[in-house]
Amino acid sequence: MPTHVARTWVAGRGSGGSKLLKSGFATTFVDHAAAMIEQVRPKLESLGPKGKKGTLIVADIVQMAEVPSDIFELVVAMGDPLSICTDARRAVREMARITRPGGIVIATADNKLAAIDHYIERGSLEALEEFVENGKTNWLTADERERFELTTFTPGVVKPVV
Repeated sequence: MPTHVARTWVAGRGSGGSKLLKSGFATTFVDHAAAMIEQVRPKLESLGPKGKKGTLIVADIVQMAEVPSDIFELVVAMGDPLSICTDARRAVREMARITRPGGIVIATADNKLAAIDHYIERGSLEALEEFVENGKTNWLTADERERFELTTFTPGVVKPVV
C-alpha cells in the first residue's frame, strides 16, 4: 500500500470516509466484519474516479498486521469501536502505530458516566456495583436481539502505550 499525502483511515463503513473521498483524500476503510466492508464497495463505485482512492481491508482494529506503520495522517474510528473491540488498549496502540508522527487519531468510546443513570433507574444496587467495578454492560437497547457486550470508559482511561 503506497503512502500518499493526506492518507486517511476510517473504521467501519464510515460515512465520514465517503466525505473524505469526495474531498479527494485517499481513504482506507477497515472493519473486522467483511459484510461491513462490502457495504462500502458500492459507495466507492458511485464516486467514480474519486472512489478509486478508496481501499477496503477486513481486519480487527486490535491487530492490523496488513496495515503498514506510520502511513496515515488521520485515523478516524467513530461509532465507539473502542467499546466493542476485544482489547481497547491494544486497539489504541494499533491506531497509534499506523499513524504518522504528528498525525491525528480521533476515536470514540462509550462513556461510563453516561450509563450510570440506566442502572440507577433500574434500581438494582448489585448491577450498579458490578458495572462501576468492571465498566462492562450490554448495548442498552429495548430490542434484546440487538444487544451485545461493550466496555465503557471514563475520560482519560484509554491512552496509547507507545
